[in-house]
Amino acid sequence: MPCGLGNQKLQILSSKMSARSTTVLVLLLGIALATNPDDDSFKKYVDTVMRRSGSSTVERLLVTNLASLVYKRKDYKFFSIVNVPEQETNYLGIFGLWVPIPTLKALKDAADQAKP
Repeated sequence: MPCGLGNQKLQILSSKMSARSTTVLVLLLGIALATNPDDDSFKKYVDTVMRRSGSSTVERLLVTNLASLVYKRKDYKFFSIVNVPEQETNYLGIFGLWVPIPTLKALKDAADQAKP
């Protein structure tokens, strides 16, 4: 088989894979855009975490309302980031979920405490 024919097949295969990758990327971005959690979602998340920890209804309402006054949410359209300075924690909101992410300062403090 001549080299030119093999290169053509590779180019066709490469362009099909590129089109599929683009389609998957556009689909994922569309889903991320549609499921980007909002402020109410974060309040519900905080309430759920408090409920799981055994907090009373009054404590949960108080903490949820205080958290809404303190935290800062940045909306990046495809995902959101909430910063809670008092907890030294950030939360990544993506695909309808909230994931806690410690700040660099919290990580450094934890590393310093782990040192003998």
